[in-house]
Order: sequence, then structure tokens, then C-alpha cells
Amino acid sequence: MSALEDQLRDALRHRATLPRPGDDLAGAAIRAARRHQRRRFAVGAGTIAVILVATIAGVSLAGGPSAAPNPAVTVGPGPTPSPSPSPSPPSSVDSTAGHAIGLDVLDHFQLITLEGKRFTLPVSRLAYLVRVPAGWLYGDWDVPGVLLRADGTSISLAELKPSIGGTDAPARPAISADGRSVAWVGGTILYAATVTLSGLSNVVQSRVPADSFALSWIGSRVVVGHSHDGQCCGGNHAEYDVWDPARGNFVAHWTRDIYPLAGPVPDGVPAFIRVKAPGNGLNEGCLVRVDGVTSMAPQYPWECPPGLGWYSSAAMLAPGARYLVDTDQTDRSLAVYAIDDVARAPVSRCPADVPLAWETDVAFLVFDKRTGQVVRCRVGSNQSEPLGQVDSEWSPVPRYGL
Repeated sequence: MSALEDQLRDALRHRATLPRPGDDLAGAAIRAARRHQRRRFAVGAGTIAVILVATIAGVSLAGGPSAAPNPAVTVGPGPTPSPSPSPSPPSSVDSTAGHAIGLDVLDHFQLITLEGKRFTLPVSRLAYLVRVPAGWLYGDWDVPGVLLRADGTSISLAELKPSIGGTDAPARPAISADGRSVAWVGGTILYAATVTLSGLSNVVQSRVPADSFALSWIGSRVVVGHSHDGQCCGGNHAEYDVWDPARGNFVAHWTRDIYPLAGPVPDGVPAFIRVKAPGNGLNEGCLVRVDGVTSMAPQYPWECPPGLGWYSSAAMLAPGARYLVDTDQTDRSLAVYAIDDVARAPVSRCPADVPLAWETDVAFLVFDKRTGQVVRCRVGSNQSEPLGQVDSEWSPVPRYGL
């Protein structure tokens, strides 16, 4: 068994270095850029901080499950950090209330909110951290999630224990566009629930095959994925369907060879997927609408904007699901596509590298690996606004329904 265990560890270790569908890539991008800069300038030999990578890219790291004691709360300037042999450089993006960016941020395990509060999260590792109307959801694989409320109190969500569902599963629960519903898979049980100030309510569950996962939401329905083969580490090895928790048990009608867009779709807004361009063996893709009610099967017509790839973990769907930020396959620039008019060229481009998070439905944050800065780009503009440099433990916190 020793050889087999070693192979599994190696596979999981390799898998942990890869971006995953639907997850924010801030940590991975910042870590890679900082590592490159350290090698280039021969600065130090310490290990780069791994907290952000685990939080945003979904990497599970060593350490036991965390309990859910109330976090320390500070309003106004944060406490002076304790001296350390190799302190990380402070972030230069002002992440206090009303400044620089319109999102909360995580900085060295400290959650800094737009309201000016600072919550030190009592954890040793994180797989996800998002803001919803009830507060902030955070947690890790296979351990209960936590709801942190605005007054600084927190609740352990015993049932919210997402498990790893094959090679394509995101390391976080699926959050609805309004931020009021959450879905996840634990083992072979698919759950959906409402998030309230008191915790989870209206919990519904259904059996699903092994290696299933909750990817996202289309209105009030959950996009369910299933890793259908044993291939590891990248690519698209999943099939997809939808489940309406209000209509009883999940009955699978899987669709393969599609890739749902990252991010939930609000109720009443058309849902799109990407598919491989017909007759093309390269990474050229098309956007096609699905009904998202009875299945995830592609409908017609297909629109294939030049440069759109069929598989991309860097894609980021706007909160209103009207715009898609993605990497142009022809020149590796960031392009903004209008989902409801994808036959035309991109509506704008962003001169940076990796999308971080949407601030609004028309403005988003990007990390520029060349300069080590966070910049803001806007739909319809090819200009960017530099916001300042950050270190590897800094990340904007995605929000839903706010």
C-alpha cells in the first residue's frame, strides 16, 4: 500500500497547484508572481505564505480541523503585528472602509470589511471565504463551515461540510446569486439550504453518485457536476445537470462535453455554457444558451467569438451574469464579452493578467503579475486604474447578493 499511497499523495499535491472551476485565482496568481520576484532578485529563502492560496484557489493544506470560536474584532486601525523573523511586506492597497476598493479583503488571516471592522479569523487554514447578506461564510474541506455575523459573533454550521467530489469540484459550497442559498455535497448526499442569521434553514437533501459536487446556481436551481473518469489534475472530466431542491430528489440527466460559466446566474437571466468549437481540436470555444431548468444540454444558435476558449478556469462571470471576463486565447489578454451579444468582438480589454473579483456589475479587480499591483478595469473601457501593490496573503473577498 505504501507505493499506492505515495502515488495518491503525489497526485493530490499536483492537483492542489492547479486552478479549479469557479474559484477565485488571486492567491495562485499573487503567489506565483511573488515567487518569481524572489527568485529574480534573490530576496530571502522563506516559504511564501500559503493562507491565501488555500483560501482562494481551494488548496487543502496541513493542519487539523478548526473550531468556530468567535473571531477577535477590531474597529478602526488594526493591531500592531507581533515581530517575526521574516515579516511579510504590508499591503499598500488601502482596504479600510470606503477606500480603494469596494470589497472586503482578507489580509494575513484578518478580514477587513468595508464598514471598517477587522475580524481575525481563528483558523489555521481556509478553502473558502465569501460574503453573503447574513454575514461571511468560511471553512475548509470536510469540516463544518462557519457563519460570521456583522456583530462579531459566529455560528458553526455542522451540516455544511463540503467534500472533494472528483477532480473538477471547487473547494467551496455553491452560493446563489442573491447570497441567500447554499448547496454542497458531503459524501454522496447533495444538500441545499437557506443561509440566515441563525444559521442554515430549509435544508433539503438528495442522493447523488460518488464524485458529485455542487458547482453553482441558476436562479433557484443547483448546477450539479459529476467527475465521470479518474483523470487527474486539470482538463474537463465532468458531466453536468441541474437540480431544483423544491421538486424532490435529484434524478440525473448528465450532459458531457460542456463547461458551465463560473459564477451563479440570477433568477430570470439566461444561462450560458461554453462548448468546444465544431470541427476544431484546439481550445477554441463557443457560448451557447441552456434552459437550466430541465437539463444543461446546449441549445442553438452557437456563437463563437474569436479568442474564446472552451475551457478556462480564469473566467469570471459578472454578478448580473451579463458580462464574462476571460483570457483571449489568441494573445493571452483579458477580454470582456457581452453574454447576450457574443457574436461580436469583445466589448473591451483589460491590460492585466488574472481576474480577482467583480466589485460591481461593470467593474472588476485584476492582479497584474508584471507590476505586482492590483488594478481596476471597467466594462467598455480598455484603460486600467492601478490601486497599489499587495503581498501574497492579500485577497478581495467575493460577495453575493449585496
